[in-house]
Amino acid sequence: MPGPSAEFIMPENADNIGEETQPAAHVERSEVQACIINRTLIGFFLLGLCTQLPYAIMNTAANTIVGSFNESSFVATVYGAGNGATVVVKNVNAFLLFRVSYGVRFLANSAIMLSGISGLAFSGSFALAIISIVLVGASHAFGENIALGYLSRFDSQNVAAWASGYGLAGLLGAVLYVLFGCLISEEYSQDMRNLDKWAFISVVPAVVVYLVASLHLIKEHCGFPQQRTSTQRLLNPISTDNEATPLLENTTDILRVQHESHPGETPSALNNDLSSNEETNCDRNESICMLPHAPPTKKIKAFLLQIKRCFKLVVWLAFNLAIVQFCSYNIRVSAAKAVKKQNGTKCPELYASLQLCFQAGVFASQSSLPIHKIKRVGLLTAVMTINMLLWVINDWFKFLPEALLPALMVVAGGLRGAVYVNVFYLIRTDGGFPDEDREMCANVAGIFLTIGLSLSCILQTVLFNTALLLY
Repeated sequence: MPGPSAEFIMPENADNIGEETQPAAHVERSEVQACIINRTLIGFFLLGLCTQLPYAIMNTAANTIVGSFNESSFVATVYGAGNGATVVVKNVNAFLLFRVSYGVRFLANSAIMLSGISGLAFSGSFALAIISIVLVGASHAFGENIALGYLSRFDSQNVAAWASGYGLAGLLGAVLYVLFGCLISEEYSQDMRNLDKWAFISVVPAVVVYLVASLHLIKEHCGFPQQRTSTQRLLNPISTDNEATPLLENTTDILRVQHESHPGETPSALNNDLSSNEETNCDRNESICMLPHAPPTKKIKAFLLQIKRCFKLVVWLAFNLAIVQFCSYNIRVSAAKAVKKQNGTKCPELYASLQLCFQAGVFASQSSLPIHKIKRVGLLTAVMTINMLLWVINDWFKFLPEALLPALMVVAGGLRGAVYVNVFYLIRTDGGFPDEDREMCANVAGIFLTIGLSLSCILQTVLFNTALLLY
């Protein structure tokens, strides 16, 4: 027993001290928490901006890239090459890298991004340009898929921040390329290569900003685990410092409870005891199947069941994403043959100008999420399909006035952006999606984006080299 000297003597003004220090501590904690939340919002905005920027410049430059190598019939091939590795990248991220920390994935993506940008800036042949386009496209798809999965751990306002940055990148990339096009003549193929060189060199700093945003600005739990939002507590009820996926988040807690219940046992004994019970419980509780010591066949079964469940949950929204993506890229490629004679020497060049209009529509619609949410995306998809048919038919008959083309392109961008941001917002917030499935549902929906883009590139490449070759 401690002596009297060890006893705690309560000061006379203890009550007053509590009244003064507790509000001060609360205010300080709130201020720090608000600061980190703002940093996270800025981080996601910059992350969306830098993920999309190189890809946006590449898409705006599609007509010039093929023209600089005298391959004008392969405009759609630029989009196709940009999509070439995305199916593999998105599947690898969704199904193989879900245990790899987000920091490592962001770092790897920055290396891919820099390689693609450098290749496009200094490519001396069409083949090397295509390889570089594949790298830029892979970086874009990988970065988008990582971010959409990562967003499932944060409040919905971060989705709006990401979408705004992502939409602004498309607009900024198109503006930069149009400005470079006005400064550098595009009359000869060498001029076009110089244009591409300086346009892509200008975007290299985006790689540095991408790393700073992903590794430094974005904070997952604001430094005060007890003060995290209800959404974060649902998605990750224990510490997220190890960046475990939501499927694995209960493992540490279960082992901790086992250890507290059997204080005399070693960790290996606890693990063996846990493993002996997993096979019995696995069929009753899918989350148990995802524990590290669960039988491999049970883990695979649980994983496949989750994919199947997510596909059923997201199939309608993902279908709309695929159709809108298909239509938007058909429209963008069709712009290369939208008028009878395009003058590549005027400022700005028509194709790049129309891409700027498209990106303006995307930015406006994706930034509108805080103002208005749309649940019935099917109507938007139908309007987008009609718009696409006008552009494709116009490639043959040239019946659309040139003055009308920018407005139609703005509408196309607006519809694409609206469907995109509202679909992922619904996946993130709608009560029909279980919290533990949101990240996988976002990954599945992202794969449908790639499907839509791939189909449009195949169609346009065939048309440009057959029925539209002479138009």
